[in-house]
Amino acid sequence: PTREALIQDLRGVLRADRVTTVLVTHHRGEALALGDRLAVLIGGRILQIGPAGEVFRAPALESVARFVGLETILDARVVEAGRSGAVVEAAGRRLLVAAPAAAGEHVLLALRPEDLHLARPDTAPTDRNCLAGRVTHVIPAPLHVRVVIDCGVPVIAVVTHRTAAELALAPEMPVAVSFAP
Repeated sequence: PTREALIQDLRGVLRADRVTTVLVTHHRGEALALGDRLAVLIGGRILQIGPAGEVFRAPALESVARFVGLETILDARVVEAGRSGAVVEAAGRRLLVAAPAAAGEHVLLALRPEDLHLARPDTAPTDRNCLAGRVTHVIPAPLHVRVVIDCGVPVIAVVTHRTAAELALAPEMPVAVSFAP
């Protein structure tokens, strides 16, 4: 709690005084909380520069995506393209994505762990993208539970402790992983 309060106080001071500041950190939360613009430096090279939210929401490269916390990155091929999005084939499924793409294009589909919804297979939503899988690991952390699911490819999700308890998540348990386009 002290660290979080200090970050918010520092953010307030920097904004109020309009002081240009360069902060070097490996802590994603600090970068997002304090940075107006981010430069992602990997291997001695700047790989992406942009507004903090943009770098986190739309990383330009796979290495940047992994750096900002995306662990599930699937190879995909665009099978249909439209104005409002595209249908891609990934992990043996056709999935709807809300991103511009061209039919036939090879793309990477990055799934944020906090955007994934877990359910029992019989209660999986039918109006969202859905992957069937089996839990391989359940890893409790102070603020959430990290769940690794084998959907033919490893998929990483984070859920609340309450959700993990309600679903009785355990290794080998079948689950449905769903997400909005």
